[in-house]
Amino acid sequence: MSGLSVNQPHPAATASEQPWRKIGLKAKLLGAVILTIGTTAIIVHLPWNWTSQRNVDSIIAQVNDDITQGTAREVDSIFGNVESTHLLMQLMFANLIDINNARDRETFYLNLLTSQPDFSWIEFGFTNGNFFGVNRNQPDQVSLVRRQWSATHQITHKTTEVYRIKPTGRQLLQTIAIQESYYAPQRPWFQDAIRKPNQIAWSDVYVFRTSRTPGINASQTFFQGDRLIGVISIAFELNSISDYLRTLQYRPVEKQPRKDRQQGQPRKQGSIFILNSKGELIALTNAKEAVYTIVNQDTVRLKTLAEVSDPLLKIAYATAKSSQIDFSRLDRRWDLSNQKNSLGETFYVSFSPLNRLDWIVGTVIPESIYLQEITRNKRILAVIVISFIGAAATLALYLTDRVIAAPILSITNAANEIESGQFEDLGLDMVIDRTDELGQLARVFQNMAREVYSREERLKQQVQQLQIEIDQNKRQKQVREIVETDFFQNLQAKARLMRRRSQHPHPADIDNDSQTANAPPSTVEPTETEPS
Repeated sequence: MSGLSVNQPHPAATASEQPWRKIGLKAKLLGAVILTIGTTAIIVHLPWNWTSQRNVDSIIAQVNDDITQGTAREVDSIFGNVESTHLLMQLMFANLIDINNARDRETFYLNLLTSQPDFSWIEFGFTNGNFFGVNRNQPDQVSLVRRQWSATHQITHKTTEVYRIKPTGRQLLQTIAIQESYYAPQRPWFQDAIRKPNQIAWSDVYVFRTSRTPGINASQTFFQGDRLIGVISIAFELNSISDYLRTLQYRPVEKQPRKDRQQGQPRKQGSIFILNSKGELIALTNAKEAVYTIVNQDTVRLKTLAEVSDPLLKIAYATAKSSQIDFSRLDRRWDLSNQKNSLGETFYVSFSPLNRLDWIVGTVIPESIYLQEITRNKRILAVIVISFIGAAATLALYLTDRVIAAPILSITNAANEIESGQFEDLGLDMVIDRTDELGQLARVFQNMAREVYSREERLKQQVQQLQIEIDQNKRQKQVREIVETDFFQNLQAKARLMRRRSQHPHPADIDNDSQTANAPPSTVEPTETEPS
């Protein structure tokens, strides 16, 4: 019995049930090459993608840190310049400049304002209600403002001279004279300084009377001996801080994506903002987002982070709320990454306290502006990898066909030729000339084919010779069988008798021959055997 079980499928049947076994050698080799290349590409891509994401996180953290430090330095610079200017003005008024000399005072104020581009106002309020100040209207325009208080009429006569600042000097553009109800000792900056004599007092945000924009003042009392002469004030508008923040706004690429340009969409960029411990916005990069509402003549209501319409600031508010950040107690930097909006876009949010007042700088940066170039490089890499795989597959197909598949197929065809009995031309000449294992296999196979051919020829000769011997023996046997029969022996006897009679005819012989012919076969002794 065979070792195969009755219930086991035949090997040929099992192979026919597995389609992959029908795949040719070329296809298998090509598939193996492509699989190897694709697996290598994936193995390279995954760590690269993970590393690039970590690099992006590191870059964003560094950018946020730079923005925070840059904003802090700018704020410190503004505050430091204000404090230095206060000290300088105190020294100048005490020793070199007569505060009551309008010409010297104007020249000094103009020089200070020109040298400090962050300042919006440099002003002096006298205790008798008079006022003098210099205001920056535009980068190249300033206004000299004089207010003369009339205690009798409880009114102020205001004179404004507008100048254009040129390298060669100043040019008067116009002079405006009006009357208004402005009394310097009642202004917030004046009252703040009175409450803190001989100290620099920073005011809350309030509305500047001339420009009707919110800002803050740093004011300080000025004494001559023990007599209070007035209050020196230096002010800057919140818009100036917003303008500076816009210079810090991160723009990693100079050109807008073509798709966004065609659809008229604005280029995505981050947002930087400053708020106080109450969550009220002091400044921000979005120029279209108003951060304040003027309530009355001097009071301004600042918009809170919860009230903004800017999408990026909404993300910042939602992040702060979900993370339960208390701005009044914020004493360290908070980095909150991977914050997503309703569209699934990822943003990086940070909050960091400044060293001045209770201000906090915040940043909201979309991940897309960092990944835009990386995504573009990924697409380029994908095209390169696909092209590489295609080229490698083509080369692999050529090499496998030339180096491996074609020689093996030649040997296979030679085996088929041998199976069909063809030994003359096996088509192995190209393979035999090779020095590798396939060449050695072809040579062994050719030698084997020659040996098989020789053995087959010898076997044919042996079979032919054996066939001849068999035929001769068969004929001899058939002859013997015929000769040894009774019928054949009787015929021989009759033939002999007939020959004798034809040679010596005699009556007595006829009787004897007749008796002999009728005698039983056992008594007949043939004297000779003649061929039939």
